[in-house]
Amino acid sequence: MPTDTSSALQRLLRFTLLAGGTAALLDATLACTYWGIARGSTPMAIFQSVSAGLLGREAFSGGPPTAWLGVALHLFIASSMALAYGVMALRWPALLRPPAWASGLAYGLVLYGVMHLVVLPLSRAMPPPTMWSWRVADIGSHLFFVGLPIAWLAKRWVGTAPCRRPAPGHPRGALPDPGARVDGPAEPDPPAHA
Repeated sequence: MPTDTSSALQRLLRFTLLAGGTAALLDATLACTYWGIARGSTPMAIFQSVSAGLLGREAFSGGPPTAWLGVALHLFIASSMALAYGVMALRWPALLRPPAWASGLAYGLVLYGVMHLVVLPLSRAMPPPTMWSWRVADIGSHLFFVGLPIAWLAKRWVGTAPCRRPAPGHPRGALPDPGARVDGPAEPDPPAHA
């Protein structure tokens, strides 16, 4: 029987993979669409630009392997962002309370700042273009496609109460989550006195 700690870790891992994958997919879709329209870039070139953070300019001459490395790095970064939020939410449950959209947008803005002020300057990637339309799209992506889904999924996955021992005589065989709505037969009306 899993303990509360192992159950919490399993939920955190599932959340990290789901939220990281969702954020990576949404963010990559925006980047591929934007640069496909703006400059005719292919998805392979977009993901090679991600792997350029490790490999530098050589990433663009590496063909599909460096593009797949970029996919893996993008997923790793997004999953790290999700894991960080999940761990913070376990420490500060206020991040899981409504409105989740507010904490998600704030987290997305923080992530944009960290990426552009810390991660990219420390990487071997070329500086991002200074096109204002890309800057607006990139900020919007971090807000709505990264921060918001991570916060929304954290509310549903990280904030779930662990399963507890069955209560004697409980019809569902386990104690309900105190904050959850219980769907079951209503309590019978007290007998009428004649």
